[in-house]
Amino acid sequence: GDDQHLMIWMGRYIAYHTGTTTPTDNGMRSASLQQLMTWKDTRWIPDAANPNFIGVYRLSFLSQ
Repeated sequence: GDDQHLMIWMGRYIAYHTGTTTPTDNGMRSASLQQLMTWKDTRWIPDAANPNFIGVYRLSFLSQ
């Protein structure tokens, strides 16, 4: 029932979009994997035991 989100792994950080909070805010945020693993909102934790975590995938347009 929750909205789906895409997080982009960028080496040290994972980028995601939260929505804007001010007119100059583009809504992009980043977090380290360590931060996500201890996130208060458990829906965001990238772990196989998390029913909200679908998995890790490589986007096909990145490998072309």
